[in-house]
Amino acid sequence: MHRASTRVLPRRVFPRPRTERIERRGRASGAARRPATSASPREPRVPTNRRDRSPRSSMAIARRRATRGEPRAASASTPAPVNDDASDDASDATAARPNKPVLARVLAFAADNYFVFGLLTSIALASVAPHIGCTGGPLRPELTVNAIGVRAMFLIAGMNLPTSELARAATNARANLFVQFFIFGFAGVVVARVLAPALLALDLLTPALVDGLIVLACLPTTIGSGVALTSAAEGSVSLAVFHAVFGNLAGIVATPALLFLYLGGGGGGGGGGGGAGVNLADAVAKLCSVVLAPVVAGACVRAVPRAAAALTGAGVKRALRRVSDGVILAIVYNTFCNTFRDGFGVPPSQFASLTAVLFALLALYKTTVFVAGNAAGLSRKDVVAATFMASQKTLAFGLPLVKTMFGTSPNLAWLCLPTLVYHPMQLMVGSALVPVLRRWGNEETEAAAAAETTTETTTKSAETAAEDARKEAEMYRLCDAFEGKFDAPDISVAQLKSELPFMRRGGKGNLKPFVIVDVRTEQERAVSMIAGAVTKSKFEANQRALDSREDVKVIAYCTIGYRSAQYVEKLRKDGYDAYNLRGSILAWTHAGGALETRGEETRRVHTFGKTWDLASSAYDTTYFKKPMLSFVTSYISEKFKKRK
Repeated sequence: MHRASTRVLPRRVFPRPRTERIERRGRASGAARRPATSASPREPRVPTNRRDRSPRSSMAIARRRATRGEPRAASASTPAPVNDDASDDASDATAARPNKPVLARVLAFAADNYFVFGLLTSIALASVAPHIGCTGGPLRPELTVNAIGVRAMFLIAGMNLPTSELARAATNARANLFVQFFIFGFAGVVVARVLAPALLALDLLTPALVDGLIVLACLPTTIGSGVALTSAAEGSVSLAVFHAVFGNLAGIVATPALLFLYLGGGGGGGGGGGGAGVNLADAVAKLCSVVLAPVVAGACVRAVPRAAAALTGAGVKRALRRVSDGVILAIVYNTFCNTFRDGFGVPPSQFASLTAVLFALLALYKTTVFVAGNAAGLSRKDVVAATFMASQKTLAFGLPLVKTMFGTSPNLAWLCLPTLVYHPMQLMVGSALVPVLRRWGNEETEAAAAAETTTETTTKSAETAAEDARKEAEMYRLCDAFEGKFDAPDISVAQLKSELPFMRRGGKGNLKPFVIVDVRTEQERAVSMIAGAVTKSKFEANQRALDSREDVKVIAYCTIGYRSAQYVEKLRKDGYDAYNLRGSILAWTHAGGALETRGEETRRVHTFGKTWDLASSAYDTTYFKKPMLSFVTSYISEKFKKRK
């Protein structure tokens, strides 16, 4: 409180409080915690002379002015535009950061793009020494890659795939029909009924190569690489695994049937394979061994609680992902080793035309699947999986099937060539699309997570606001219970806050200077007090300094207003212009008022007892476990101190 004049309120009686500053800081702090409260931004400090600037800041300002082309003797009292300062500060910070060494940046870039570098390295090594990684070579890829690597990849897929997700994929009828239509329906119709007649009419490819394109179009999806690419792109692995299993099982029947439909029983290109079918028992046994058994084993591992907890760790997930990527690179290396070792036996012009046609066909497949998947309303994760699985064609299933059906044909190599060329091409294109589809697919997940977080925050804010409204209503209900019991007129928190700016200037107009008195116990005041308030003992000790008790307004408060109402009644009998703060410190918290302890701002408040724990949620509350016993003990202790 401040004096209206030196004669009435000496400085030694009521020291100058820091009410305005603490009140402003209290409002700003309340705004950070309570959405309903707003606070004006703090004005930036502008240096007005050289002593206000450190050498470092002066050099930075001079450097910024030189960059802008400003004169060096610019006015120091004129602040620069906020946006320019922000951008210049960012530029200064960037310039101040030490540049990383070139080798470190190269290594970081290689680590971020290790898959692409690994792909190029695999192809380069295969071209230099194909005999090392080819089937039957020293590395024995038929064992290390096809038998062990692919199974390990499906084991990892099973460990990363909750059983509920696989069940969801099996019941995802729309996505399943969509993928299977593009695997067996769309591809065959486009190639056999549209592309093949056009190629023959233009004489771009021989009839045998055209028949090889039809064979390729009728094949099922890949078993290993499609799932691995989907996993690398963070698509729906459950959907990819489901179609790796179901697609190849369906291909045992669907592929021969489609080849008979498009090529006839004898196999095109002048060959005659007799239309022999695939050995059903061997195909089913291979699928169960390569796909189903590892997936089931991985799911069993994930079913163990400790293993499931370990598999969710970032380090474990990163390591498993590296293993899956390594299997893909091994498949690419083995495929190119076989290609470079065997040669093509096809004229360069035909091979160039075939490569162009296959690339256009692959682009058509992936683009059509991607666009149609979005149009069909599939989730982005499902679209990513469909883009890989519906456009992939299996080499492991295709070559044995072609050899079985057209083994006696003299054009067998020509029939197999499109599949041989398409397989590494789809791996290269798919690998290049992995980072693009990964970013695109994660946008939906991130947006959904952000929306969920926003919804959760909004819900919590609404719940908090509702809870504060309930507490405030209960507080005023308790106030009404002792309304009129004492001769103590009330003053509202809103009125008190509106008069606070004039408290420091000793009143204004009809507003008298006032003092805020805390009548609570010492333990309660030790937690916090209203900013600028004085204790009851300090107020009473300085009563004799007042020339007139009516020249100052006394506002008393406690926890909710009961004890302060009693005290105000006593003061008014003694001739003071005293008022009781309605709702007291509880109402002060609901108004976002500032509290302090030992001169420092705080958000803690003592609410006396659990029954009165009705402060705003923006404040941390504490109370006596046995309030009445604590009150009596404190009262006796204070009386004893006074007598002593």
